[in-house]
Amino acid sequence: MAERFVRAAPPMGALHVRLGTPPVVATLHWPINNTNLDTARSSERETTLGHAHSHAHRARTPRPPPARRHTRSPAAADRVAVPRRHGDGPLPHGDRSGARRAQTRKQKKEKETKKVREQCDDHNNNAERVNVDVDRQHHPQHRNTAFLSMATDSPVMNGEVPRGHTGTLEETLQQMNILIQENRDLKGEHAVSGQIKQEKRALQQTNQAMKERFEGLAAWREKQREDRGFLESSLEKAHGRVDALAAENKELRAKLQELSGGGQAAEMDALCVQMARLQAEKNDLVAMNSELQLKAGQRADDDSFIEIIRVGDSGVGDAGEEEKLSGKLEAGMAADLTVSQLLQSLRDETQRAQRIQIELQASEARVAALQEKMICSDSSTQTSLPAETPNKTQQAQGPSEVDALRSQMLSLFNELQQAQNKLDEAEAMKRGLHDRCREVEQDIVTLQAQLVEKQAVQTENERLRLQVESLHAQSQLEQKKSMEERKDLCQLKEAYTKLFEDYEEVKKRESEVVPAMVEDLQIQLTEAEKALASKQEHIDEMKQEIFQKEKELETISVFQAQAEVYSSDFYAERAAREKIHEEKERLATELDFTKQINRQLQEEMDSLNMHSLNQLQKRHVPSRGNPHGGVGGDGREWQQQVNIPDHVCPKCNIKLPDLDSLQIHIMDCII
Repeated sequence: MAERFVRAAPPMGALHVRLGTPPVVATLHWPINNTNLDTARSSERETTLGHAHSHAHRARTPRPPPARRHTRSPAAADRVAVPRRHGDGPLPHGDRSGARRAQTRKQKKEKETKKVREQCDDHNNNAERVNVDVDRQHHPQHRNTAFLSMATDSPVMNGEVPRGHTGTLEETLQQMNILIQENRDLKGEHAVSGQIKQEKRALQQTNQAMKERFEGLAAWREKQREDRGFLESSLEKAHGRVDALAAENKELRAKLQELSGGGQAAEMDALCVQMARLQAEKNDLVAMNSELQLKAGQRADDDSFIEIIRVGDSGVGDAGEEEKLSGKLEAGMAADLTVSQLLQSLRDETQRAQRIQIELQASEARVAALQEKMICSDSSTQTSLPAETPNKTQQAQGPSEVDALRSQMLSLFNELQQAQNKLDEAEAMKRGLHDRCREVEQDIVTLQAQLVEKQAVQTENERLRLQVESLHAQSQLEQKKSMEERKDLCQLKEAYTKLFEDYEEVKKRESEVVPAMVEDLQIQLTEAEKALASKQEHIDEMKQEIFQKEKELETISVFQAQAEVYSSDFYAERAAREKIHEEKERLATELDFTKQINRQLQEEMDSLNMHSLNQLQKRHVPSRGNPHGGVGGDGREWQQQVNIPDHVCPKCNIKLPDLDSLQIHIMDCII
C-alpha cells in the first residue's frame, strides 16, 4: 500500500498531497482575501523558485498521449531499450582495425542505451509531479471551481483565472487520474527493474572501463614503440662512439710507446756521464772577479729556475708506461741535483777568486812600494856614498822580491785563466742542461696531458658501457611489461564476453517480469484512485476549516487593535497619574514644612501672649474667667483641623499619604 500524507501550508493557502514513491504532488491554491493576496503571491513565488525551471519545462514541452504508453508491449520496450548486435564477439588479438570496429560498436551501443535512459528519466520526471492550482473567487459561484495547472499547461496564481481553460472539473480530474495511473505504472516499473538498471549500469561501467583500458594500452604500445626506436638509435650512436674512442685510444698508446723509446734512455745516460764528469772537476773551477760581478745579477734567476719536479701516480695507464715515466722523472731530478751542486762549487770558486784578487792587489801594492823604494835608493846613492852598503843590500833584496811577486802573479793569472776556461765550460754545460731540463719538462707536461686524455677516454668508455647495459636491461623490462599487458588484455576480453552473456540473460529476465509488473500497476492504480477520493474529501473539509479560521483571524485582529488602543490609553493615564502623584507628594512635603513653621510661630505667639497676660495680671487685678479662652479654643480647633485622616488600601491595608496615591495603588493592586 502506498504511503499517504497531507501537508498543509496556511500562510500560502496551498495543500500538497504526496502519494507513493515516486511522488505525485497536487498543489491546491485558493484566494485568502484581497488584503493578503499580494503577500501570498510573493511568498508563493519565493517558495516555488527552486521548481520554476522544472514547471516551465513541463509547461513548454507537450505531454505524450497516455494511451500509447499503456499500449506499448514488452517486446517493443525491449526493442527500444536494447540495441541489436551485429556479430559482436571477442576482439581480435593483434588487429587494430578490428579493435577500432569494436570501439565504434561499443560507442553506438552506449549512445543508444543513453538515449533510452534519457527517455525513461523524462517520463519519470513528467509523471513525478502533478501541480494542481485551484483558484477560488470571493463570489459563491466561483468557490467550488478548481483549475488545474497541468491540464491547462500554464501556471495559475491565487485569485487568477487560467487563460484558455474551457474544461470542467470532471475533465481535469479525469486527466489527473490518467497521470496518476501512468505514475503508478512507472513506479512499479522502477521498483521491479531497479536491480536490472543497476546491472545495466554496472555493465556500462565495466564496458567503459574496458574501453578506457584498451585505449590506454594502445597509447602505451605506441609510446613503447617510439621509445624503443629512440633507444635503438641512441644505442647505435653509442656503439659508434665506443669504436671511435677505442681507435683513438690505440693511437694514443702507440704515441706513448714511441715517446718512451730507447733514444730517450740513451740521452739520459749521456747526461748522467756528463754530470759525473762535472762533479769530478768541480774543485778546479775558478772564475774571474769581473765576470763574476757581471753575472751576480743572474745568480738569483739561476737559483730560482732550478726546481724539483714531482709527479704523482695518476692511477691510469699501463704498468710499463708508469715505470718509464718514473725513471725519466728520477733522471731529471738527479740532473737537477748535479746542477745545484755545480752552482754551489761555482759559488765556492768565486769566493776563492775574490780572495786571490785581494792577494793580487796586495802584492801589486807591495810591488809599487818596492819600486818607490828603488827610486829612493837610486837617489840616495847619488847623494851619499856612506850609505851605499845598506842600499846595495836593499837593492839586492828588491829585485828578488819583485821577481817572486811577478812569478806568483803569473801563476795566479794562469790559474785564473784556467778557472775562467773551466767556468765557461761549466756555463755552457749548464745552459745545455737547462735546455735539456726544459725539454724534459715539456715532455712530462705532454705525457701528463696524454694521461689525462686517456683517463677521460676510459671514463667515457665506462659510462657508455654502463649506459648500454642500462638500456639493455630497460628493453628487457619493457618486453616483460608488454607480455604482461598482452595477458591482461586477453583476460579483459574474456571478462567482456562473460559480461555480455550476463547482459543477455538480464534482458531475458526483464522481458519475463514485465507482465507481472503491469498487473501490479493496475492494482496500485485502483488503490490510488480510492486514496485520491478520500484525500479530496479531506481537502474539502480542510477548506471549510481554513475559511472559518480566516474569519476568526479577522476578528482576532480587530480585538488586538482595540486592546492595543486600550493599553496605550491606560499607560498614558497611568503616567499622568504618576506625575500628579509626584506633584502632590511634593506639595504635601511643602505643606508639612509650612505647618511646622506655622506651629512654631503659633507657639511663640502663645508664649508671648502668656507673657503679656502675666504682666497684665501683675499690673492689674486678676479677672474672673479666662480672658484668652477664645484664643486657646482657636488653637485647639486649628490642631483638630491640622490632623489629616489616614488613607488605607482596603485589600492590603497599606497606609498612603493622600487620595491620589491611594487611587494609583488600588489600580495596581486590584488589576
